[in-house]
Amino acid sequence: MAPIWRDLPGQRPRGETPSPMGGGRGGAGRSPGRSTWLDAAASGWGTLRGEARVSCGRWRRPETLSVPAWARVGVRACPRSKLCIYSSHRVMAEPLPPAGKVIKIAHHFTVGSDAKAMSRIYWQYTGTTPNATTLKAIAEAVQAAWEAHCQALTNSETTLTAIDVIDLSGSEAARYTLATSIKGSHLGGCSAGVCSLQNHSIPRRYRGGKPRTYWPWGSDSDRTSPQLWSATWVSNVNTKAGEYFAALAAIKSGGTELSTHCNVSYYHGFTNVSYGSPPKYRRVPTPRATPVVDTISASSCNSIPGSQRRRYGRRG
Repeated sequence: MAPIWRDLPGQRPRGETPSPMGGGRGGAGRSPGRSTWLDAAASGWGTLRGEARVSCGRWRRPETLSVPAWARVGVRACPRSKLCIYSSHRVMAEPLPPAGKVIKIAHHFTVGSDAKAMSRIYWQYTGTTPNATTLKAIAEAVQAAWEAHCQALTNSETTLTAIDVIDLSGSEAARYTLATSIKGSHLGGCSAGVCSLQNHSIPRRYRGGKPRTYWPWGSDSDRTSPQLWSATWVSNVNTKAGEYFAALAAIKSGGTELSTHCNVSYYHGFTNVSYGSPPKYRRVPTPRATPVVDTISASSCNSIPGSQRRRYGRRG
């Protein structure tokens, strides 16, 4: 299949033709064309599963493009963005390596006007590799567990809109997305960026960030001060979240059984990469050849509210 590229309106200099090899006709010293290059057949390029959203931090109004699950994508690296469509910067979007018998469960929410909020967790499984039918049954069981244990923690301004269940055992492994519409039943509301932060404990010791999940749970009435959740709320979250995870651990379908709540580490260390003139530096994480899967031995709600600024609608 020939390379597929698409212009994004309003930013490309007049008279410049985007090229699949990047840079347009301008050459050095000229503003390059603002195009996105998708190549569905380039040898050695990794397939991106699901949607990949690419945007450039150099522009006042970053554009967003949904990449089809079958596409292989060539994008440009920008110091201000993970994936960039600014055509003077180019990197290959590498696929994440297989993580073994692990399922990712992504919870998608609408928080107020923000329809892109998400919280994800990982679970190891035993038995056979799941197909789409098995993952559909698992997603439905996750939905039932959410309604039974977590809907009461979610305030009425937040709705669970989808549950995405993905097998991470290989790049061609199955996935299933279950559309839902489960509005929170917890009374009250709070700022969109305020979260109940759940810290997870793992046996491995290292320097750096530890596993955590930012849940859109709680309301202003559950805090004793602007900086603290009440002890009652912390206890309630620990109880309900524990019941939710216990329900997930009991899910079985089509020869696949969820077994252990876990964390998947895809990166270790970083490299300082220079850019600009005078040079500045950004830390680029170093991918692991083989992901490290850690068993989560305990989870607890942090008494200090977490914060997710993008749930306010900020994307830059």
